Amino acid sequence: MFVNIAKVDNLTRGTAKLIRVEGLSIALFNADGAFYALQDPCPFDGASLSDGWITGSVVECRGDRARFFLPTGECLWQSERKNIRSFRVLADKDHVFVDLRQRSASEKSEYETATGLSPIAVTGGGVC
Repeated sequence: MFVNIAKVDNLTRGTAKLIRVEGLSIALFNADGAFYALQDPCPFDGASLSDGWITGSVVECRGDRARFFLPTGECLWQSERKNIRSFRVLADKDHVFVDLRQRSASEKSEYETATGLSPIAVTGGGVC
């Protein structure tokens, strides 16, 4: 069930915005022209991930500096990781659409495949 949630022109590269749709709070990201959507807020401190810092395909929470892999919502810090929900995203030249259905567990293990790194190998400060 894909839902139109934003206009492409309203989300410039390297930015994010908080979208509320059908009772969900979703952080929508434009990371170098690729669109990603994660549940919002951060599961650790409640800060909005849409206010976080985007570096490549990772968002860092401004509050506790927790880091999440944008394509999957995988938490990149701490052995007790709190992965967050990610949403499938499609975009045409004008609009961004998000699939509000739950992704399967097998789709949540893409970080190592995409980066060649294990989550604990990501460097930087903070906890997650």
